[in-house]
Amino acid sequence: MRMLCNFWEATRGVATLKMDNLNLSYNQWIAGDVNNDTEVDLADAIIALRVLTGINIQDVYTEADVSGDDRIGLEEAIYALQTVVGMK
Repeated sequence: MRMLCNFWEATRGVATLKMDNLNLSYNQWIAGDVNNDTEVDLADAIIALRVLTGINIQDVYTEADVSGDDRIGLEEAIYALQTVVGMK
């Protein structure tokens, strides 16, 4: 029996596995990617700092949490900045 299997990652953190008539999907989040644009960059650090100061930001993805506290804050801002300069 021959099985056709394709695997690819789509944007917005969704990966899909297709095998003949079976489709499976799961969400894959990138640590530090606070805005969920599939990159950890300066925008993520800025958003994390805005959240930390109490500015209401829409579309903040808590799945990007790097410290395990299920919140976005200073740890995520530092992580994003370290990623931008190549320390992570």
